[in-house]
Amino acid sequence: MPWGWTTQPPARHSGLSQEAVTGLIVLVYFHIKLERDIARDYGTELKPLPNVPYETRLSIIHRIFKLALPVSAASIMLPVVSNLDLMIVPQRLEAARLQHQ
Repeated sequence: MPWGWTTQPPARHSGLSQEAVTGLIVLVYFHIKLERDIARDYGTELKPLPNVPYETRLSIIHRIFKLALPVSAASIMLPVVSNLDLMIVPQRLEAARLQHQ
């Protein structure tokens, strides 16, 4: 680039799917471990509180994903915005005919 401006290659976020799978595996592991610990310490005859609806595992997983999606989207947007800034700012400085000294 003219006037001594340097650019950096865009950051890669290829580990996103591996991070999601690893996080899911960790959650499932802790769920199974907690379930076994409860069965060992308190037995399997635990009864839910009266007038409290039973929640299935699928509905719990659904709630986790509903909560995790906005957090994941926000963590993805940070490198995207940084890369856009990296591309736009030098071009705008060139358009304004500013020189790097």
